[in-house]
Amino acid sequence: MSKQQASNRTTPAPDFLTEAFERLKLVSPDIELSPLDEARSHLQDWLLSQRPPKRKTKAQRARIAARRVQAIVEGKEFDSAPAEVLEAKEIAESVLGALPRGFRDYLWSKAQGAPQAYRLLGVITEYENFRWLRQTLKWIARTAHQLSSIPPGQAPRFRLEEATVSVPAAMSIGADGRLISELHPFYKGLDEIEATRIRECQKPRCKQLFWAGRIDQVGCSPACSQAIRDHRYYIAIGKQRRRSRKVPTAAVKAAKLRQALAGGRALTREQISRRTKLSLAEVSNAIGEMNKDEDQVKSKTNRNGEWAFYLVDDAKKGN
Repeated sequence: MSKQQASNRTTPAPDFLTEAFERLKLVSPDIELSPLDEARSHLQDWLLSQRPPKRKTKAQRARIAARRVQAIVEGKEFDSAPAEVLEAKEIAESVLGALPRGFRDYLWSKAQGAPQAYRLLGVITEYENFRWLRQTLKWIARTAHQLSSIPPGQAPRFRLEEATVSVPAAMSIGADGRLISELHPFYKGLDEIEATRIRECQKPRCKQLFWAGRIDQVGCSPACSQAIRDHRYYIAIGKQRRRSRKVPTAAVKAAKLRQALAGGRALTREQISRRTKLSLAEVSNAIGEMNKDEDQVKSKTNRNGEWAFYLVDDAKKGN
């Protein structure tokens, strides 16, 4: 298979990564996500200090759920919340309040139906999962990009714990009293994934994380890919062409000036510039060069009171 055919092949992203990249679009990559460890700690400490709730009948649970929904609709969900819960909510809102409205709505929608403290804990947990997801995929994209320039077999092996990215894991105590630890499901899904297809958009003002379906894809969208290609063309080809353009020498400028003033014409700088396609500064330099050793160009005022220039040789011939 040729290199061109290989680059044209499209490899679809796994479903869980497609969903992850769509979720990351809720927040711009240049927005910093601060941790909410303090708010989580407040909530967890308070929840651990509470007695387990008594078992309720199905009718009681339905009434409680109805009151909870009504409180959310009226905006009074946290009016009767304990001080510890309100303190955690204030800490969380100080961070979440600066984020886009669509992202905040997404977080609260993931914790529907739970009591106020557990619902707030669910929002914080979902936010931390989002923050961890972005850090992890960004680390993969940047590390894979660095390794892509190293010949195969010579690249060192990078481990995630070497970066500033925490690795989430679930831990519980079983019925027999033994600890049970489990790695986050997202990590399990990443096994055998081609790391170089997880990329950061190379458009400077975008930097969105995306899955490269084509191995030569550099932008997260067709618009970004085109902008990157245009920029590369301007840098590579455009610069080369600009260098290849011949800058008129002093002799060429003088020849153009002499041709414009031929026949005894007296022209202003603006008129000479239009005829010769030289800038006003180049016209002045050409006049100065021609008058350096011998006055070949003279000036006089025309009917409009403007300075006009003419050739001395042509003026003599006219006399």
